[in-house]
Amino acid sequence: MKAVFTCFLSLMIASVCLAKAQVVNSGFEAMTMNTETEKLEPDNWTSYIPSQVTVYFAAKTDYVYSGTYSYKIAARNGYGMIYQEVSSGFNPGETYSLWLYGKGDTNGGWIMDEPGDQVDVYIKFKDASGAQIGQEESLILFDTDPETQAPLLDSTEWLKSPVIQFTVPDGTASFLVKIRSVDGTPDGNNNDGTSIYLDDITMDVLPLATKNPTPADNSIEQPASDLVFSWEPGDDPYFAGTPNSDITGYYLYVDVYNVSSDPGEPNGFDEPNNPIITPIAVDSTEYPADGIDYGYDKKVYWRVDESINGSSPYSTSTVAGTWWSFYTESSFPEVSTQPQDVDIVAGESGQMTIAVFTSDYPVVMYEWYNYNDELVLSGSDADTLTFENAATGISGNYYCVLTNSQGKQTTSEAAFLRVKGILLDYSLDNDLSDSASGFDGTATNLDPNFPVTITYDPSGVSGSAAVFDGESYSNLGKEAFPNSRQGLDAGTIVCWFKKDTTETGTVMSCYNNDLTTCFNLSLQTSEKLYFFIRAETHAFTTVEATVPGIYDGQWHQVVATYENGSDTVLYLDGEEIASAGGLGENDVFAPWTYSMVIGAGNTRGTIADPYVGMLDNIVMYNYPLTNKQVLDTYNDYAAVTKSLCIEAYASTFDLAGPGGVGPEYADCRVDMLDFAAVAQAWLDCGLYPECFE
Repeated sequence: MKAVFTCFLSLMIASVCLAKAQVVNSGFEAMTMNTETEKLEPDNWTSYIPSQVTVYFAAKTDYVYSGTYSYKIAARNGYGMIYQEVSSGFNPGETYSLWLYGKGDTNGGWIMDEPGDQVDVYIKFKDASGAQIGQEESLILFDTDPETQAPLLDSTEWLKSPVIQFTVPDGTASFLVKIRSVDGTPDGNNNDGTSIYLDDITMDVLPLATKNPTPADNSIEQPASDLVFSWEPGDDPYFAGTPNSDITGYYLYVDVYNVSSDPGEPNGFDEPNNPIITPIAVDSTEYPADGIDYGYDKKVYWRVDESINGSSPYSTSTVAGTWWSFYTESSFPEVSTQPQDVDIVAGESGQMTIAVFTSDYPVVMYEWYNYNDELVLSGSDADTLTFENAATGISGNYYCVLTNSQGKQTTSEAAFLRVKGILLDYSLDNDLSDSASGFDGTATNLDPNFPVTITYDPSGVSGSAAVFDGESYSNLGKEAFPNSRQGLDAGTIVCWFKKDTTETGTVMSCYNNDLTTCFNLSLQTSEKLYFFIRAETHAFTTVEATVPGIYDGQWHQVVATYENGSDTVLYLDGEEIASAGGLGENDVFAPWTYSMVIGAGNTRGTIADPYVGMLDNIVMYNYPLTNKQVLDTYNDYAAVTKSLCIEAYASTFDLAGPGGVGPEYADCRVDMLDFAAVAQAWLDCGLYPECFE
């Protein structure tokens, strides 16, 4: 009567209603005699026997669960199957349940007693053309005990199979329900197989669970007192938008956790711990009428099950709901808007701001800290941290500690301030000072018993240059850039060098212990330029290039640019010569265990590979320069400036260059060389046969 009523109602409101999908002749009561085999066969079902498999089908009246008939399938060395196609009464997205009753057959010893012996069901979905949609769903109804191989379906009683579920995918025009009896160990034994009786196959759409909870799932700042749970009943599974009239009540489960020791964070439970929770029987969609008090700092998990036609809390007919959760108001300050990263150029100004939720316990103090955990601003209204005329040296993480009227504190997430500019600037003009950040170098001899031997030559690229003779180096200390705060995750290192010896000489280097954080720019044997950075995660980026003739006693510029998540690029005299994959976006670095040095390598505290030659104008930026900017840094000091074809240039008329005619000689300009190339081909003709002898 219910299906008739809902369909009638749907017609009244111009909606759509379909009778529920079901298997026909589910109890095998309709049988027809096959005149060829002289056996009864169930109407609407089709039998299937794979090749080289022995299968017996039989209508039975002596073993039935209900009615007059059951149906027997016995298979040896494979499986026997019956199937039926369902082509109406369903909608895509509906979830169906299916179960049946089974009984074992011990006649002839064909019992389920070996691995793989089972009764299963396959669901095959098809579109309007008959093509299969996705993979067939395979679900086991009965099998053997995995340890003892004892049959879980015996001959003493009828058993209800587990309820299996499947969801109809989009585009389904029909689906096949295939039920198989499987001999899981094909061995040719005529006395071995699987024989079962089937009866009362039931397929039904699942009732829908409760929905639209209040408080909403995963919500926060819910009232600490006078809180009321409410929800909506599940829809009628055959008539969307109409509550299921079979729901006669609800069972409410509530589990409460105290999160006051971990403010603002999940308490570690993905779902309720669920010690035996006693359900609360509720006859409406709201509980309790006068509200309930859970207090501050609680995470509440709750679920509402539906009683179907009076079903008990633990009945299989009762529809289990979804576990929802929410947080009550916090007695700690709650951040509504976290500080955001700031990216500005040196000399500009920027701000970080934090916002909090309104609370009975207002914030009375904001305290901002920098990357060294140093207090930089505090006050009762200091929700904004301003950086005036910012310098690169203050780049790093900043965070805010909030204190409310109860004295309880919450720490914000850290935000990163990047002030783009120069981190280090060693002009090496008669000293080792750093004019950018103050990390002045200290001249140090490899042998502390001897005086330092760093000298200065007036023939640098700009003023004097430092002369390293392989005996001394410049010690910058452990705090110098590049470091874990900035300069390792992104940057550019620029250095002018003049070298006429072939041994390896390290320009700038520091290695922490093991295969962790390190930085190395060096000029190696075989005239190889080498740049290397390694993160704390052991990931690394390295780029190198061999350039014959660069140790010629003339000034050259080497530049490396890098940034986590981007390529590392190596330049020589303003031109890109090599590139390689960079570090990952999430790779991190550790503070230096040893001192960063110039003029030698510092490998875990051991000074080696001292540089022999001249160095000048070592500059580091905390961001990667573009190829144009790199060329500009070269032209700033080069004796002869360059113009390079840096950007893509594809003029149709760029046919030649100083080296000759052809695309390989294109020189990024259209001039007389290109005109001459055109003139050479003047009056050439490709018409056939006019221009062919």
